[in-house]
Amino acid sequence: MEQEIYIVRHGESEGNAGLPSQNHRDIPLTEKGKAQAKEIPQQLPWKPELIVISPFLRARQTAQPTLDKYHDTAVEIWPEVREFTYIMPKKCTGTTAAQRKPWVEAYWSRLNPFYIDGEGAESFFELVYRARKTLRRIQNSSKQRILIFSHEQFIKVLTDLVERPLDTADDRMERFNRLPRLGNCEGRLLKVNFQMETNYERTK
Repeated sequence: MEQEIYIVRHGESEGNAGLPSQNHRDIPLTEKGKAQAKEIPQQLPWKPELIVISPFLRARQTAQPTLDKYHDTAVEIWPEVREFTYIMPKKCTGTTAAQRKPWVEAYWSRLNPFYIDGEGAESFFELVYRARKTLRRIQNSSKQRILIFSHEQFIKVLTDLVERPLDTADDRMERFNRLPRLGNCEGRLLKVNFQMETNYERTK
């Protein structure tokens, strides 16, 4: 059975806008992000049979206009589709993206998929594991058209996993930052049959 996944990045958050972040889970959307979220129902390629949402606030806020339109569609919160937390959260409290840039660069320069920055952080290997777990949940679902509200880095690794299912975590990490980026509220349509014959279309 072929399934289609339309996976959408959240709208512009205060963190994306360069403002300080207090808690990586509870960063809200900006007014621009809320306006972007209102456009998503018109972008969808079909009516979803299941809507999956990251537990992070910015993803839940982005999903709300779509939930309002498709109020009869099943909705689930999946922790697996949350953003990649690779810098220790406590260290990031009250910082901006610009202030975190040296830590981000140091993390990726290691090219170690098993490195963990500190308490509350996760390794790249764990991110890949979450993406694999997400695909298993999709495979076990009876729904054929699934809409997911998630985050850029998770979407990138999920797409890479669909396209190159047999690669190692080392291979994925080495090319990760060269993969195509997504804008806020940009989506990707992935077609999956779980026979490793997969493809995706990038959409706006």
